[in-house]
Amino acid sequence: MPTNGVATNGDVTPGAATYSEQTNGREFTDSQKELLRVIGQHLNSLGLQKTSAMLSAEAGCIVEHSFARSFRDHVLTGDWDAAQGDLESIKSDVKQKEDLPLMLSHLLEQKYLELLEKGDKVAALKCLRTQIGVLGVGDQRVHELSSFAMFSDAEMLHKKTGWPGVAGGSRNLLLAKIHDFLPSDVMLPQRRLETLLQQALDYQVEKCKFHNSVVTMRVSDPSISFVTDHQCARDDFPSTCRQVLRGHTDEVWYCTWSRDGKLLASCSKDGNVNIWKLNTDTLVLEKGRTLNGHRRGASFCAFSPDSKWLVVCGSNEPSEARLWSLSVSDNHQTTVAGILLLGVVFQYILLCGLYFCVVVAGDIVILGLWVDGTTFPACVCACVPVCAHACIRGLQTGTSLATIRHNADDSYTTCSWFANSKKFVVASMRGHFALCNTEGNVLQTWDGVRVQSVAIPLTSTKYVLAADSLKRVRRYDFENEKAYEVVSEDYDIMSLALSRDERYALLNCANQGVHVWDLEHSCLVRKYRGLLQSTYTIYSTFGGVNEDYIASGSEDSKVYIWHRLESNPLCTLTGHMRGVNSVAWNPCYPSILVSASDDETLRVWRPRDKNSADEEEATYSSGGNNVRAADRLFSVEEVEGPLEED
Repeated sequence: MPTNGVATNGDVTPGAATYSEQTNGREFTDSQKELLRVIGQHLNSLGLQKTSAMLSAEAGCIVEHSFARSFRDHVLTGDWDAAQGDLESIKSDVKQKEDLPLMLSHLLEQKYLELLEKGDKVAALKCLRTQIGVLGVGDQRVHELSSFAMFSDAEMLHKKTGWPGVAGGSRNLLLAKIHDFLPSDVMLPQRRLETLLQQALDYQVEKCKFHNSVVTMRVSDPSISFVTDHQCARDDFPSTCRQVLRGHTDEVWYCTWSRDGKLLASCSKDGNVNIWKLNTDTLVLEKGRTLNGHRRGASFCAFSPDSKWLVVCGSNEPSEARLWSLSVSDNHQTTVAGILLLGVVFQYILLCGLYFCVVVAGDIVILGLWVDGTTFPACVCACVPVCAHACIRGLQTGTSLATIRHNADDSYTTCSWFANSKKFVVASMRGHFALCNTEGNVLQTWDGVRVQSVAIPLTSTKYVLAADSLKRVRRYDFENEKAYEVVSEDYDIMSLALSRDERYALLNCANQGVHVWDLEHSCLVRKYRGLLQSTYTIYSTFGGVNEDYIASGSEDSKVYIWHRLESNPLCTLTGHMRGVNSVAWNPCYPSILVSASDDETLRVWRPRDKNSADEEEATYSSGGNNVRAADRLFSVEEVEGPLEED
């Protein structure tokens, strides 16, 4: 039998004082009493009711209010009449008296939905009319609930209402809703100890410098330890050179990933752009197509968001931008019937000994005969929905579609795509800034703007962020022809990159390192030190699962990586023989980082292969001081040819 408010065998005395003032000469603080209750709740959830009762007896406190146990048991078993009686019994403990009808409505709505889930629409509508309708929840809500009875089965009920059903944990969700109306000394939040432990684990993960896993850590994971803090090993971080990519014959100026993380493009002074394909099973990059013909070198490129197009820019010398097709889009595929029809017509014309030309207007292909300098329409194939470039220049990937040049002296050195993959911008420090489409047409120009670097937010369809020669970043709205300043720097901005959430801008500044700006508040967040950058353009990037890291090349032939919360480098990656111009962190496979260098190679950095015997020495940062770590080495896996001595 319960005595003096102390629980025995898991039972409690209704209405008894929540805690005894003193137990065996010891008095507990309020926080200690709450902790004991949380521990007792967890023991009960594990089925250790007797242990919980012993804890309650020895501590001299009630682990759980009598209402909480009764109400929880009635809800979890679906005894709605008894649960309603429990709510009526604690009117005096509700935070605000007017909340009781709302609590009852949550309870009765659960009852109503469960009756519909069982298919008992008669009982459900009776509950709606005689119980929910009299609570004053409003006619609109009653009408909405009544419409649920029109659904043919439980699956449609779940889909249309978003209610997960009994099997989906809806009763536990109800308990969480009811708790919001009650003081914690009456009813503890569900699984309170697990919630506190999860918060502690999340904090440890956030503070872990090398955590870069796509797997969300949960306290329910049996591999989680609660006696030691979470700490990822350095070997699990992408700091080991696993591949050396060769394929260029001159300096590699830039590299970037496609949005889906499956293609890598590298631009070189040799005028070629190499497309590398990622094997998603082995995470090894394999050589794909080479896009050539960039006479003054390829200095920059950008994949369209759908990964079907690539824009390539040249150097500061007068040079055009080129648009490449990497695949034939669904809208531009030639039908089999269309190909056969064109083949028959072409064969007939050739047999007649005549020359022919092809003109494309929208989705209509016009075949014309050329006789004595005059063109005559021969056949109109309106049934063939083809793209001019896919039809005429070939269906294979890596097709050059257009050359972007508005004027003879135009020079485009940077570019970026809008979210719809239909338009892009090209710009340069010569004062050329243009909006183009995938047909290769210049739609609009913004005169007199000397742009060093451009970036378009992932969701934007009309505005561009551009870093210019006046040490600022401005937002350009091509649709409304408006521009305003968002960042004002004290130093020359060499390159610009944006975070995925579109809030932060990453700027490489001449002789100053890397700066991160908050675009929402137009303020400098942090400066990252260590790299060497003077007059050459170096490209940096956000990276990692949650973009917790920043990586940048450097003129001292190293790759620098920082945690976003620290100004000093987390680690430096060595191996390149000359300056590193660009780095690219894979957006979908965060364990892969690629660097491009003047030594004509690209290096692929991934977590260490524990089975590899070959090693290179690494440099890590500890408390702001670089330390040589002989036990933290880079293993190297060759792609082709001999590896240079580092």
